[in-house]
Amino acid sequence: MSEVVFRPYQAEAIDNFYSALEKGIKRQLFFCCTGSGKTFMTCRLIDDAVKRGERVLVLVERTVLADQWKKSILKYNPDLSVGIEMNVNKSKKKNDVVIASLQTLGRKNSKRIKTFEPDEFKFCVCDEAHYFPTPQGIRVLEYFNMGHESFDPDHKLLLLTATPERADGVSLGYLCDDITMEYTISHAIKDGWLVEPVVHTIKTGTDISSVPKTKNDFNLKQLSQTVNVDGRNGLILKSYIKYLNGIKTLIFTAGVDHAYTLQSIFADHGIRSEVIEANTPKDDRDKWIDEFKSGSLDIILNHNTVSVGFDSTEVRGLMIARPIGSSGLLTQILGRVLRPSITAFVDMFDTPTERKAAIDVSVKPHAIVLDFEDTVKSDKIVTIGSLFGCSPNLNISGKRLFKEVVEPLERLQKDKGVDVSKIENLDEIEVIAEKKKLEISSLRTPPEIESLSSRTWVSAGEDIYEILYGKENKALIVEKDSTKSLLIDREEWVLYEHDTKSGVTKRLQSFYNLSAAIKNADEYAERKEWDTLWKEKKKWMSGGVTESQFNFLMKLYRYKSGYCEFKVLNSRYPDTKVRKLMHRKTKDILDSGLASEYIDRKLGRK
Repeated sequence: MSEVVFRPYQAEAIDNFYSALEKGIKRQLFFCCTGSGKTFMTCRLIDDAVKRGERVLVLVERTVLADQWKKSILKYNPDLSVGIEMNVNKSKKKNDVVIASLQTLGRKNSKRIKTFEPDEFKFCVCDEAHYFPTPQGIRVLEYFNMGHESFDPDHKLLLLTATPERADGVSLGYLCDDITMEYTISHAIKDGWLVEPVVHTIKTGTDISSVPKTKNDFNLKQLSQTVNVDGRNGLILKSYIKYLNGIKTLIFTAGVDHAYTLQSIFADHGIRSEVIEANTPKDDRDKWIDEFKSGSLDIILNHNTVSVGFDSTEVRGLMIARPIGSSGLLTQILGRVLRPSITAFVDMFDTPTERKAAIDVSVKPHAIVLDFEDTVKSDKIVTIGSLFGCSPNLNISGKRLFKEVVEPLERLQKDKGVDVSKIENLDEIEVIAEKKKLEISSLRTPPEIESLSSRTWVSAGEDIYEILYGKENKALIVEKDSTKSLLIDREEWVLYEHDTKSGVTKRLQSFYNLSAAIKNADEYAERKEWDTLWKEKKKWMSGGVTESQFNFLMKLYRYKSGYCEFKVLNSRYPDTKVRKLMHRKTKDILDSGLASEYIDRKLGRK
């Protein structure tokens, strides 16, 4: 057997496995994305186990996975004896590795599981592990002393999944003691092992609000009936022709009937496609997949049959022709199209930069994903953007998802501390990158604003004014755009709304003069029914600082060192006879209103 070379994260996973064993962690989980080579790195662990004299059990959820595992294990080490225990296939006692389906061994009162001794396997691998916290999965693991209740410390259990969260909320923690490897789609794209998607969002206008949602997904019967309609199906055809015509494409449908309906529509327009479903004969399935990979077939339609166990580096197009309510399912589906083309030769390069450059000049610089968006409450569906921490309302259509969306948002979050999940407009990224919550240079309302507003606006720099709405965690900022003055010889003032909690700043409107900007800002706040942290100016505010205000300010603004932000002057206020206070930085001489504002500001920070 020739020397096997692992990618850095694969070698790390293998090292982590053995390091965890040394610490006594015998039930481990590898959370690695589709396309990262989970099977390949696990073949090394299987080979090691056999060399130690252990028999290995590999449990899978689908027949196609059993065939793939056998091919992969024998490719890694052709000297191993591998048997399959599934349907008409039966393993033998001499097999080093037995691959069995969860359904074959796990159904209640299964006789086939009794053909094995409970202690027959020392190492067990569970592929697609999110299917195993079920009665079937638990029965199998408990029988072989690999379960939560019966685990034998001489055994080893490895769970593999690209989607560790189950839609029904059941935790994989019941079956494992630690996640010893985590390598997500984000990691793989950033490292240059997967291509990034360009997502085109296509609004269908179809209302699916009445379709009930189950634990795992939508009610599929009602969903198929709702979306399998002429207008929406015609839009799917038009979108394929516009974005993907002639490109190798996988289409995920709302049901099997929906798949066959679309196949008929494509055929009417001279476009060949094939449907793969649970009842598709194996020979037909194998033939169509071979044709798809070789290039003589461009489209495979399916409901959920090829969401796992289907690998093709050259598939460039993905059409998600159904709404999806599970992040796990969407992750699996998206993973089908992210493997780089063999023409990128990514394994020849040592750095992410080199691999990304190789992908960019390959025949598949990115994947093209068409996401059909129906009308529904946002909490019922999972979006591609939300998988990567974006707001479900963020429009990512036509953008390179990582280069133009995810990575700029991540930099913004790191540099500015902004909650990027709240950003709903990509134009905000540039605004936030340039703006942050402004530091108030003076709490005294500037003279030029006093005649324009009864509200307490403050200066936040040259030609910048701000007013804080503390209860709502909002601030309105009016700023002069000096670049416009230079270009068009005309003043322009821009009104921004800043969320002090999330850090998000939105550009609202621009005006030709300061007066219009301040007036419209006040009207905007009134429509929103916002109250100011600092009250509207009253006559009493122009009076002198009271004795109680003086004492409170000296307490609030005095540091442990004894330094106070306010300087006590020798002169006194005529009405209150209290010694005057001046802010050391702004040089403001406080009156009663300004003293109140400083008190409110300090208390508002607590």
